[in-house]
Parts: sequence; C-alpha cells; structure tokens
Amino acid sequence: MAKAMLRSVGVELKKSQWPKEKNWETVLDNPAVPLWMKPLLVTHRSILEHLEKQRQDIDAMINQELSDWPEAELLYEMPGFGPIVTMGILSGI
Repeated sequence: MAKAMLRSVGVELKKSQWPKEKNWETVLDNPAVPLWMKPLLVTHRSILEHLEKQRQDIDAMINQELSDWPEAELLYEMPGFGPIVTMGILSGI
C-alpha cells in the first residue's frame, strides 16, 4: 500500500530501503509527498516493523521448540525443509 501511495506521487523506495530510518526520513521530507499522506506512511511502517518483530519472535519460538527434537536435524538436511516445514512434519508424527 505504501509503495503504491509513494509511486502515485512519483517517489520510489526500494524494498531493501524500507527498514532504514534515514530513507524514511528522506521520503517524508520529500516535497512531492503530500501532508495528508505522511501519517499514513508512518502508520504503515510502524505496522510493518511490528509484524517483522512478531515474525522474529515466532521464528525464535520454533527454533527453541525444534532444539528438543533430535529428528529436526535430519529433516533440515532435506532441500526445502526449514524450521516451519520441519515443525509441521514433526508435529504431525
């Protein structure tokens, strides 16, 4: 949504630039970004940061749980078997 809003006013922010605070400050200071859009962009970024933190927390919980399963190491050796797939397979056994 934020990317489309920025594009609508001719401002481009690559995905790799989203996490960097300096890039956001530059975007918000850009005169092409209308005043009404700035709070929406700040809210959108805040939501993205919160979701990323939740994803990291869930990954940590999954890795902690898998550390108790010796079979997890065997599944990790198979292509495509990361923590989430491994957890799904092991929880079904």
